[in-house]
Amino acid sequence: ENYGQPNHILYLYHGFALSANDHDCVRLDFKMTMAHDSDALDSETPESAAVKRRLLTFGFGALDYTTCVTSGSPHLGRLLEFISIKHGVSHKIHHSHSGAYLALLEEVDHRIYIYDLNTRGTVGHAKTLIYNELDHLRKLRSELTYLLGYNAFLPLGR
Repeated sequence: ENYGQPNHILYLYHGFALSANDHDCVRLDFKMTMAHDSDALDSETPESAAVKRRLLTFGFGALDYTTCVTSGSPHLGRLLEFISIKHGVSHKIHHSHSGAYLALLEEVDHRIYIYDLNTRGTVGHAKTLIYNELDHLRKLRSELTYLLGYNAFLPLGR
């Protein structure tokens, strides 16, 4: 039976995860914070007001963003918009404007590192969930690495 939900939903609400799940993806949760103060966006500084305006301009109604992505995901563009705002970089992949891709790659690498640290001793459906999420993260890392490498060359003009 195909349950039509990603594994994190199946595990959370039903207590199991499928090893082969066409609907699976990795859930990513991001909260907008400033580097020096995790509550800075709740205050009304010029910096926080600019970030809030940028979030609203791109259609984000909150200071956090949750999505479920995998390699080739249609949600990747929206995630890159949020990441670009969070890190204060451009989200366009035209040659030198690859800051959002680099920032997302850093986030993905960090999550892979955390998962690798916490998978020892995991058994059963939890192990299936974690290994599937690690697989999605590694595929996403490969896609981002490819896109960055492909677009790293500057066009030659005549």
